[in-house]
Amino acid sequence: MPGSGVVREGPGIDITGSNRIGVGHDSILLVDSSADVSAREYLATAAGLDAALAAATSGDVILLPPQSISGNHTLTAGCSVVGYSRYSTKLTGQITMAATATLERLTVIRSANDSSNYKAVINQATGTSYIADCDIKVEQLGAGHAYAVALDGAGNLELWNCFTYGSSGGGTGNAGKDGGGGGSIYSFGGRLYGSTATYG
Repeated sequence: MPGSGVVREGPGIDITGSNRIGVGHDSILLVDSSADVSAREYLATAAGLDAALAAATSGDVILLPPQSISGNHTLTAGCSVVGYSRYSTKLTGQITMAATATLERLTVIRSANDSSNYKAVINQATGTSYIADCDIKVEQLGAGHAYAVALDGAGNLELWNCFTYGSSGGGTGNAGKDGGGGGSIYSFGGRLYGSTATYG
């Protein structure tokens, strides 16, 4: 009977008060590339992002809210991880790319003041991955090295309109670091800066 059902929140939808429904923008949404599958919702936490990545398949899109999410994460092949904006959605751990995966409209930022070496993004083992309209930054105030993008794998990485920055107070700071994996960085627009050298 119309009007007799219970209204509940759905993925990305919040109900406030007794009769107000609106878009939440406070959770992670996995948008399935299949037209007949509705979005799935995850907490905006490190565990939530890992769960979304584990459930994603090629062609899916993971939408991140305007929040900071910690932890190291490995992307899913063919999946897009898209932020609310590069100034409000931040990943504060190490991100490992995957073949044909993309990062878009967010910031990957790591900061420290110690003797450890830090990397923001690591390329994948094979294929090409893409980062568009992002800031990729490592700021090490101590003696450790700071590498914004590390080429530890054999895959290629394309940067589109990105600010890529590696700075170290007492170590080496590079926008791109050859980790011996054999991959290459291709930059289209944007800026690349290293406190020691652009590439190392």
